[in-house]
Amino acid sequence: MKSKGVLFLSNGHGEDAINCQIIQALRASSSDMDLAAMPIVGDGAAYARSGVPIIAPTSKMPSGGVFY
Repeated sequence: MKSKGVLFLSNGHGEDAINCQIIQALRASSSDMDLAAMPIVGDGAAYARSGVPIIAPTSKMPSGGVFY
């Protein structure tokens, strides 16, 4: 059976943290998932700490967010 893939998009460190909670639950329920992240804002440190691959270059925004 093919593995399922999930891409997590986020718009700042708060959403990164929330997605990492979801990722923990997915990992607990199934080990046969390919997980990846694409933080639109910020460096995605929470994903890195959780061992989730980041699929695109990241950068910190001077404002800390897109419109903040």
